[in-house]
Amino acid sequence: MVSTNRFRLVVPVSDTDEALKHYYKSWRDLNQTAKSGFMRLDNAFKDKYLKELGDGALKLYLYFCFHAANETGDSWHSIPRIAEFFNGAQTRTIDNWIKTLVDKNLIYRASQGKKSYTTYLLPFSDTIVRHSASKKRASDNQESLDDLLMKIKELRAVYGEIVKVHHLFQWEKQKGKPVNRDRSQQYLLIITKRNNGVLIGHLYALRKSDHLCVSQLDIEEPAIFNSPFRFHDSNVVGLALPSFPAIGGKSKTAIKEILDLIRELAEIEPWKLEDRPKLIYGDKDEILPVQEEDPEIKEADEELDEEADEEPDEEA
Repeated sequence: MVSTNRFRLVVPVSDTDEALKHYYKSWRDLNQTAKSGFMRLDNAFKDKYLKELGDGALKLYLYFCFHAANETGDSWHSIPRIAEFFNGAQTRTIDNWIKTLVDKNLIYRASQGKKSYTTYLLPFSDTIVRHSASKKRASDNQESLDDLLMKIKELRAVYGEIVKVHHLFQWEKQKGKPVNRDRSQQYLLIITKRNNGVLIGHLYALRKSDHLCVSQLDIEEPAIFNSPFRFHDSNVVGLALPSFPAIGGKSKTAIKEILDLIRELAEIEPWKLEDRPKLIYGDKDEILPVQEEDPEIKEADEELDEEADEEPDEEA
């Protein structure tokens, strides 16, 4: 029989530890089930800003985070309303806190004809933005790239400056199976950098380029090709990537790989890319025609199949 101390005055640490963890997990699970409001704060905030922000600016940033729309990060709170929340703080104090957050690129403030400004939370780590066509085009041509470049340049205050433009190509492939000549993915990649160093990889899917490809099926390491798209009066450098992970994938591995690629491309010197293997890009039927099977090999295979059919089945 296990003896217990019936007059114990102090709960063992192990019991307290387990109870606290269970208490927190129960609270978290309940809130998730009830879909209670929440605020997400990425770990990058701790690394970049937590030690630098003063108490007031930090409190105001948390205030904006709590009141921002979960999906879009925007809120509409007037300076007097914010000042009232902070126990009647002076509006000048709130203005100073806001200026600090704007200078740190943590928020963006814009007037949209309302009494108060709209406050937008700004991402503070590298990310990927996927774009759709702003105009209908019959094909993926230079105008498609020009449309996207114009859109991004007009939103320079949001996205920052364009630093690189690339054309990505990737064969689709299922594990354990050969590359399918008829299935590929192609994207335009425009990389912008905000003045705080945050990178944005803008991806635009080239959905009308299935008739175009690179001159090699099995790509084990990144290769380059001369893209027909042009930027700054030069042909864009194309990158043919291995089949895994998929460029458009949303798995943790795929996102990490494409973000790492964006960071590397943003900094790499052009001559280093020129050292990569070079492929040809063009019409699929011209540079990568369907290979017909050698007639002699085909005939031999058919004979083997016939012989196999003629052999009697073994009795059990």
